[in-house]
Amino acid sequence: MKEVPEIIVADLGGTKVLAGTVGADGKLNHRIKRESKGGGNLEEILANLYAALDEVLATSSTLPVAVALASAGAIDLNKGVVTHSPNMMAVNGAPLRALLSKRYNLPAIMLNDASAAALAEHRVGAGKGSRHMIFLTVSTGIGGGIIIDNKLYQGADGTAGEFGHTTIDIDGPPDTCGGFGCLEQNASGTAIARNAVKLLSEGRQSILSKVLNEQGVVTSADVAEAARQGDALAQEVFNEAIRRLGIGIASMVNVFNPEIIVIGGGVSQTGDLLFAPVRRFVAEHAYKLPAARVRIVPA
Repeated sequence: MKEVPEIIVADLGGTKVLAGTVGADGKLNHRIKRESKGGGNLEEILANLYAALDEVLATSSTLPVAVALASAGAIDLNKGVVTHSPNMMAVNGAPLRALLSKRYNLPAIMLNDASAAALAEHRVGAGKGSRHMIFLTVSTGIGGGIIIDNKLYQGADGTAGEFGHTTIDIDGPPDTCGGFGCLEQNASGTAIARNAVKLLSEGRQSILSKVLNEQGVVTSADVAEAARQGDALAQEVFNEAIRRLGIGIASMVNVFNPEIIVIGGGVSQTGDLLFAPVRRFVAEHAYKLPAARVRIVPA
C-alpha cells in the first residue's frame, strides 16, 4: 500500500452506518452505506460498524494513519465513550474509541456526529467562509454543532449543540434525556412518522393508510410526499413539526447570532417544505437584528 495521509472514517447513526476515507483535501472517498438497527445490542452494532470499515479498507489502496468515528449522542471526549444516545441505547458507556484503536491498530478519534458535520460544513461545505455558524441535523433525531469565531464550540464536557434536547413545550411528553417536550420529540423524522401513525390509528383518513398497510410503517419521507400531494393529515402533521422546528431555530438565532444556519439530515431533503416555513418563522419571531442577518440553507 502506498503511504498516503488519509484516515478511515465512519458515521454511526440510529438507522445506518456510513464509512469511507478522507484525505487532506477533505473529500470523502470509497463511500459505503450499511443499514443498521440502532435499537440492537452492542455486539450487533459493533459488527455492522466493523464490517463497514473493513469494506472500506478492502477497497482502498491507501494506508490509513488514523480511524475517526462520528457517533450520534452525547460523548465524553476524554474517555471516548457515548454517555447518552437515545436512539442507540446499547452503545451508552461502551469504549468505542478504544475498541476501534485496538481493532485497527491506529490512533482513534471520536466526535459527536453533528459536531463533526459542523466542522465539515464550515471548512468545505455550505458554511465555508463564515465565522459564526450553526449546523443542525434533522433526521431520526435532532442534533447540532456550533462554530464560534471559526472554532468548534463543544462546551465544558463536549456536549454543546444538543439542540434536540432543548424544551419547546414544557407540558410535552417526557424525553429519554430527562426533560419534557424536547425539540427532538416534536420535530424529528421519528416524531413526524409517529404523529402521523397516531392520527391514522384514530381513524383519520389519509393516503398514508395505504402506505401503512402495504409497508407496515410510515416514514417522515412518506409524510412529506403525501403533504406535497395535498393530503390533509400529512400537511397537518408535517406543518406542525416544522412550526415547532422554527420555534427552536428562532431561539438559536437569538442566543448565538450566527451568520448562517446549515440544516442537514433526512428531513432537510424535503426542500422548501421545510426551508420556506422555517425562514418565514425566524423572520417573524426571532430578534430582528440577528434574524435579518442569518441565512438558513441546506447542507
